[in-house]
Amino acid sequence: MKDFRCIIMTACAVLTLQACDKEVSPIAAGSGEITFTMGGEFAAAVTTKATQVTTANVGTVYISAVGSSHGFTNTEFTLQGDYWKGGKYWPITDPSYKFYACNAALTVGASSATIAPADADTDIVVDYLASPSYKVNNTLTMKHIFAQIGTVTMKAPATFTVTDVKVSLQPITSGTYTLDTDTWSRGSAGEATYIMGTASAGVNLGGGDGVAGGSSTSSDNDLWLLPGEYQLTATYTIEKGDYRNSFTKHATVTLVQGKNNNLILPGEGHDEPNIPVPDDIADVTFSVTVTPWSDVDVSADFS
Repeated sequence: MKDFRCIIMTACAVLTLQACDKEVSPIAAGSGEITFTMGGEFAAAVTTKATQVTTANVGTVYISAVGSSHGFTNTEFTLQGDYWKGGKYWPITDPSYKFYACNAALTVGASSATIAPADADTDIVVDYLASPSYKVNNTLTMKHIFAQIGTVTMKAPATFTVTDVKVSLQPITSGTYTLDTDTWSRGSAGEATYIMGTASAGVNLGGGDGVAGGSSTSSDNDLWLLPGEYQLTATYTIEKGDYRNSFTKHATVTLVQGKNNNLILPGEGHDEPNIPVPDDIADVTFSVTVTPWSDVDVSADFS
């Protein structure tokens, strides 16, 4: 009986080990730990109002994996030696992971991942790996999802003096970004924000009281907002001789994601005026015709 009990116990132990092995084999047996390195340099070109995320300071990266049966969401991967690791492994039964990476938590579904910032006060970088290499280290090339406005340059037309220039736009700083498609669903526009001058004081082109044909460039606005199309509004006073008038003009610009957008002058050399010549001004001119001399007979009758 004792030998029989030993046989039964031995058999149960073997079955238990086999069951345990069956449970962990999709994850561990023959699998490798999921690791990443950072590729490229995704620093912005200027110092920003919030902490700028760069390759050197990206720190914790939230990784989400989506597969046919396994996966994980917003697991913290940190730099350990040469690699970002989070203690996750490749499943043998589900090698076709796709990865989402962000320095903030994402909302992850079966077919897409999104992030919906309420403002643009924090630099957000992301990457999406639709076809990573199985069981080897993969490289993340993170990109910024916001756009920035840097400097703004305004130039008067030749022979005209332009003063009290103010340029504004209504920034959009909230929305939903979809990593799979690299697209934004933008929220509502905010209040007018001045990117040259202020609500109470404009800029005189060329300095002082303004210079004919003068130009001016703003300081770096360091304004973060969602990329895409915006309408700029410029107000100014333009003068030439006895002519003086004030105008409000508009321009449409498309701000590029992940770039510090400097609004420059048009033309091949970027030196043409972007303030138009007024259409209600005309030089005072005359056509002069002198009647030629001609002969005339005048009677002279003396009496």
